[in-house]
Amino acid sequence: MTPVAIRGAVLAFGLLLPAAAGAQTCPNPAAGLDQAVAKMQTAVKGSDANGFLALIGTQGLMMGAEGPQATKASLSADFKAKKGAYCELFTCGGKAGRLKTLLSAPNPAKRLNTARNGNVFGIVTLNRGHPTNEAELSFALVSCKWELTAIGTL
Repeated sequence: MTPVAIRGAVLAFGLLLPAAAGAQTCPNPAAGLDQAVAKMQTAVKGSDANGFLALIGTQGLMMGAEGPQATKASLSADFKAKKGAYCELFTCGGKAGRLKTLLSAPNPAKRLNTARNGNVFGIVTLNRGHPTNEAELSFALVSCKWELTAIGTL
């Protein structure tokens, strides 16, 4: 096969698998993940519910190791009523929520993983100095935008 024919085959293959091709053409996923984490931390620190919701994708957010999958609509309702998830992430009654404290930890550890189908995922660990005082965030790269999919705690 000539180089031109090989490029044509690769192009045709790329058109058949847009998710994998799209994941590989995103500019600097690691820097994008850093930006998503910074936006999330800024939103939590500033009690910016809308900024936080902007990071949640259409699949919603799983909170806790065995917590339910919260839809974006249910999170929005909690945030407007300043109850439930709002009190975990922000400040209620003058008391900072547990996740607010954990999510404000400096210097998060990050790692990127690529699935066989080309989908890219990011795992971010925030630690406050003790193994039982950490949060693990799961992000998915969707159309070159990082979406927060889960928050797990120990």
